[in-house]
Amino acid sequence: MTDATKPLVTVGMPVYNGGEALKTALTQMLAQTHANLEVLVSDNQSTDGTEAYMREIAERDSRVRYVRQPENIGQGGNFTYVLENATGEYFSFAAHDDRREPFFVESALDALQSDNEAVAGLPRFYATSKRGRLFEKRKFKTMDRLRDDDPYVRVASFLLDDENAHKCNFLYGVWKREALLDTFRLFQKLIDRHTATRHVASIDTAILSYALSKGKFVLADRLGFYKAHRSLVYDNFLAKLYYYVYRVYRFFFPVVKSKGKKYVDILDEWRESATGMIDAVLKETTLEEYQRRHILEEFRRKYRNKPIGN
Repeated sequence: MTDATKPLVTVGMPVYNGGEALKTALTQMLAQTHANLEVLVSDNQSTDGTEAYMREIAERDSRVRYVRQPENIGQGGNFTYVLENATGEYFSFAAHDDRREPFFVESALDALQSDNEAVAGLPRFYATSKRGRLFEKRKFKTMDRLRDDDPYVRVASFLLDDENAHKCNFLYGVWKREALLDTFRLFQKLIDRHTATRHVASIDTAILSYALSKGKFVLADRLGFYKAHRSLVYDNFLAKLYYYVYRVYRFFFPVVKSKGKKYVDILDEWRESATGMIDAVLKETTLEEYQRRHILEEFRRKYRNKPIGN
């Protein structure tokens, strides 16, 4: 591909056994109003019909670049692959089961380009349950602060907003590719260091926190993105019920005790891992020590007795 025909935006879609959802997501991506686009699909050794479908689409549409990995490189490796092998100046991750309006890329790119200090843009969004129900009441309360001139305001606003605001959807916006690539390279070092002793949770929260210390996020006015939500607690009514009832009645009901403790243990481990990752990330920013300490203390306090969501 020559520079004259180089796409402005690369959409990277890591996939494993995408099924029918992949067909819908890819159709919507290829119907975008922004024409200067390539879609890079990295197939992580799918065992369903993904390979045959993708080879057929790539043969028909020159905007589609399909790569089948010789072995399963893991979810994180697959995300990193599409980012590192993109050719566009701008980049957007795409999950195989998300939904996008035709103007998604155009509106996100316009938002990003509206501010020279911005590193990411995204249309307004809703998260959906596995059954397609919209979580309309879960809204990020401090979205306008993500384009504040002060990096401390941006990072603190993001980390300390509601745990179920779906704020991590910004990872699926349109980015300045080099800014996102630099962030991913730093995180690979942090993750290698962090996983030496324990599992790492909330990587997306940590990635976005670091990116916000470097630049602004801008939200477009139009509703153009629907994120499929897969939370253990928020998409599972019984898990949520057991979790909160266990906190109050764990000494009285044996069933609640056994069931609830399972989810409490999982979420406590998740919370502790996430807090450790946030701590490591804040140390890599240019924020003052007292600012980092304040954010971490407030983060611990806010999520002491509740699950961390996105």
